[in-house]
Amino acid sequence: MERLGKFAEIEKEHIQDLRREFDAEAVTWKFPNGYGASIASNQITQFTPELAVLKYDEMGESSLVYDTPITNDVVPGINVGDAKVLLGRIKNLKGARNVE
Repeated sequence: MERLGKFAEIEKEHIQDLRREFDAEAVTWKFPNGYGASIASNQITQFTPELAVLKYDEMGESSLVYDTPITNDVVPGINVGDAKVLLGRIKNLKGARNVE
């Protein structure tokens, strides 16, 4: 991971997937509360890290979610410090079922 290597050091025990394809990179987390996050860097994000909040269903499939207190969209241009804070907040969101 060239651009997202430092992000992959955050909440390591909850990392669901690390992906690098050509010039695109992504790190995905899954938390016990049914929420997760992905940080991606690719052509669409102009190669700057962007965080999205995810929600996992009973089958373990994730989808983007835009109705959390974290954000109602993606968080563009995120840095490692902000990612640590936001991942901690996502991990502590209430109201989702336990999926693990």
